[in-house]
Amino acid sequence: GRHLQCTSLQTEKSIADFCESSCETRCFVLFDGVSEELKQKVEGVGVPVICMGGGAVDLQLCLRSVLAHCVGGRETIVAEIKERCVRDGESNLPIVAREDAIDVMDPFDERKTLVDKVIVTAQYRVPQLLSLPAPSHTPRELSVVKGPSPEQAHVAEALLRRTRSMFGSGFGAFKDVQFLITVPNFTTLLAQTASRVRTAGLLDPNESEYSKVITNWHVGSSPLHFNAFKEKALKDDSTLFVIIADECHFGPTSTGAQSKFINDPALCDRSNVVVLLNSATPF
Repeated sequence: GRHLQCTSLQTEKSIADFCESSCETRCFVLFDGVSEELKQKVEGVGVPVICMGGGAVDLQLCLRSVLAHCVGGRETIVAEIKERCVRDGESNLPIVAREDAIDVMDPFDERKTLVDKVIVTAQYRVPQLLSLPAPSHTPRELSVVKGPSPEQAHVAEALLRRTRSMFGSGFGAFKDVQFLITVPNFTTLLAQTASRVRTAGLLDPNESEYSKVITNWHVGSSPLHFNAFKEKALKDDSTLFVIIADECHFGPTSTGAQSKFINDPALCDRSNVVVLLNSATPF
């Protein structure tokens, strides 16, 4: 948007003069109610014409369309995206830093909204993230240093009180606590949560964060880590085992992805297991 310049023209004469003198115009926006003669003059310039009504949705779409036409064309879109991907990779984000490992499809507009869409396919380097230093001065890093916010601490204390009341006097018999976090099957969410667990110092020596954070799909290593957690819970009565189902609104049915983990019959019968369902989605 740094090259975007807008000109408001309100009379037929000024618009006609502008059309004849301007060679840099990328698009025109016509509101409802303009005359057919004026519309024909504008359309004769040979640049995209965006017609819109007066509603908020139309205005939003109009602004997006204007920006889409003013970034320099589809070739510029692809070039900018590749440059952004490479820049993100060099900034320790979980994407490869090589341009040849990024596939950017040609922009398309399947619904004729005048807003180009682009599909980007890139490789992620989740295992390599373990050896990467966290970017300095990021909110995540600062939150780990400063500890939980007052609101987070309040919620944690309330959960602790609830857990104590559930177990009664037996709560004091626990000598240790172990946890397992399940997340939906998204690589980015898995990597983000695992990185926060590691940075917060919640791991034992030589313990991988990916043994503590798994996806709720029964594929890959997730079932193996869950079964290891389950086996410990069935044998060790002196440890409190906590299962945290993050984004629990995903697959919230008896046959959904999460059910086999959070509704495991053997664990549900145990007096040393707590299941916490967590979601910020209000439905």
